[in-house]
Amino acid sequence: MGKPKARIFLGISIYQNRGKTRVSVPKERKKRFEEKLKKLTNRNWGVSMEYRILKINQLIQGWGNYFKIADIKKYAREIDSHIRRRLRACRWKEWKKVKTKRRNLIKLGISEEEAKRNANSRKGYWHLSNNPILHLALSNQYWQEQGLKSLTNVIS
Repeated sequence: MGKPKARIFLGISIYQNRGKTRVSVPKERKKRFEEKLKKLTNRNWGVSMEYRILKINQLIQGWGNYFKIADIKKYAREIDSHIRRRLRACRWKEWKKVKTKRRNLIKLGISEEEAKRNANSRKGYWHLSNNPILHLALSNQYWQEQGLKSLTNVIS
């Protein structure tokens, strides 16, 4: 017995698994979605964070509502996490100067010493976007307050 045959209808993959009909999102659709997100979260795109979040929200809302019937809970959590990391890198680049980075980290509740250490770091934007201190300062709650929607919430 071979692998179950999937049928793609209106961009949704429908297949049988252990006698149950399952729905998933084809790889090509996920790839297109990720490419669009990559453009919207590009650090070199010179737009305000509010506009960037607005565009990301529109994409998430549309894509999430269309593929809501598919089994994508795990994928949605991964994408949400990835979006927030890319946005942290954008925000870090926005702050540019060491003084600004330090001041903003302190404003977001990071201790003076930790803020100074991280603001003076010579690591790149992407590397620091995964830093526990920056992750604490620019947390999920912070992005929620900025108005960022979560794909996980859209599909629930």
